[in-house]
Amino acid sequence: MTPSAPEAPFRTFALEFYGHQGVEAAALRLQDEAGGDVLLTLYGLWRTSRGEALAAPEARKAADLAEEWAARVVRPLRMLRRAMRSPFAQAPATEAEAARQEVKAAELAMEMRLIAWLEALPTPARRAAPAEALARENLRLLGGESENMREMIALWREWAGV
Repeated sequence: MTPSAPEAPFRTFALEFYGHQGVEAAALRLQDEAGGDVLLTLYGLWRTSRGEALAAPEARKAADLAEEWAARVVRPLRMLRRAMRSPFAQAPATEAEAARQEVKAAELAMEMRLIAWLEALPTPARRAAPAEALARENLRLLGGESENMREMIALWREWAGV
């Protein structure tokens, strides 16, 4: 699984937070119902958890990176994986499912690669601000403002104890 670096704070944050009760379902709603980018949302919340305030140019760079990678790599893999849920008339079911799992693994690996790239972006300035206000601003700059985002912030606050 990439990144292979022993210390990958954003990756650790993303996996731990995503595993919190209710986050996976909320993230899928954000993605599927609101067209939001889950990894960018996690990136904004990770920066918030570190007390870091994104500036517009930093947020634009992160959003552009995520959008290009998602559009050209991650979403096509996701669409292929979802299309493979339907049975294939001529393929053995177990083999077809094994192939779908391979596509799923590739999709996850490409998401992990993006996580590593986002983590490597320059560290934003630290700012003393209420956590929710900082989270809202970071996510707004990353292109999100919706009820689904507010749900993710509420789950993050619960998870982080803020």
